[in-house]
Amino acid sequence: MKIEHNFSKIFFKTAELINLISVSRATFFRLQNKWVARGIDPKLFGKVIVQGVPLWNGPIFLKFLNEYEINNNRYDYEQQDQQIALQILDQHYEK
Repeated sequence: MKIEHNFSKIFFKTAELINLISVSRATFFRLQNKWVARGIDPKLFGKVIVQGVPLWNGPIFLKFLNEYEINNNRYDYEQQDQQIALQILDQHYEK
């Protein structure tokens, strides 16, 4: 699943970007902290500081989000379902 948006401008304040891409504030900052902890420069995911105010390049942030989180994210329930299915098959063939 890919998040898409046609931006009316390039740079947004944090609150504006959060509203546009429909993520919670906590999720937005958790993602930012996760990427920084991995050693990724905030400029690579669209963050710039202009006169002391953080602004976000919306298209760059959304591209980064789609490439590194949305497309590469495997949900835990998928793995759990596979494990349950394997256990059922193992029990069936043991009999």
